[in-house]
Amino acid sequence: MAIAEELHMLDDGTDAEPVYRLLTPGDLIQAGDEFLQADAVTWLKGAPISVGMRYMRVMLPGRRRVPSS
Repeated sequence: MAIAEELHMLDDGTDAEPVYRLLTPGDLIQAGDEFLQADAVTWLKGAPISVGMRYMRVMLPGRRRVPSS
């Protein structure tokens, strides 16, 4: 399997693209949440110190993976 194909596979072994939702003010930040970087293209996991904090509008845009059903 090509590396590009492996990168698109999810933990459950499917080729489906992951689904995300944007964080909204008041959400508690979780360990897997990702935040948009200054390049407006790259999503990186948040810092562990932010886990448990409430998301606020002044923060970088954040997203959370929606569990597959």
